[in-house]
Amino acid sequence: MFELLASAGSHPISATPPPPINVSVKPPSLQLLKQQLAEERQELAEQQTGLTMAQAQLAFWQTQPAKVAQINVPQWTEAVATDQHLVATVQAQIARLVAQIAGAA
Repeated sequence: MFELLASAGSHPISATPPPPINVSVKPPSLQLLKQQLAEERQELAEQQTGLTMAQAQLAFWQTQPAKVAQINVPQWTEAVATDQHLVATVQAQIARLVAQIAGAA
């Protein structure tokens, strides 16, 4: 290809290669981090409410006769475990954002 261009009289503008392109990711702004933190705190409140409700349902079904409890207790036990995991995940995200904000400030 280059030979064809050279035979047609074309020549490079410069023998120096172009400078490298900086593709580093710009860190999020402090304002954006604070906004994300507020959103995560709201999410945590909602998840904690859901967990409290699931725990109440589980406690209710655990007091019911065995025939009824055996159907509902496993479902609510799973719901409580899922909600506990979600709460822990959001708490970890909040901790990460708090650390980012402290580093950015």
